[in-house]
Amino acid sequence: MPDLTPQAATLTAVFSPVPATPAPAPPPTAAPPPPAPVEPHSHSGLSPSEAVTMAKWAREDGASGKITPEAAAKIFDDLGTPPDQRVTPAETRSDEVKLLDQHFPAAKPEDYQIRYTDPGQFAPR
Repeated sequence: MPDLTPQAATLTAVFSPVPATPAPAPPPTAAPPPPAPVEPHSHSGLSPSEAVTMAKWAREDGASGKITPEAAAKIFDDLGTPPDQRVTPAETRSDEVKLLDQHFPAAKPEDYQIRYTDPGQFAPR
């Protein structure tokens, strides 16, 4: 039976030195060709019927006030919608809504001042 004491179980390895010869240099390679010029983005990647549907949604959202006129214009530009098919919210308002807007103009920023105070104190003006 072999001796299994820790001193007997220790193995020592002797490595022979490897001669230090440099690896041969790889042959020079030709420079890669320059990348092809990038074409500007010319379409949205949608089919014509999908673009018409998206433009319809943008017109509806713009008319209902869900998106700003600037956002709608960007959508129309991205989809390539012709100018005659674009509608802005101002064009879709009814006469009644226009009359209400005339009677109740938009508030000025100074109309929305909030003064924070503790209960029972008056805010300085």
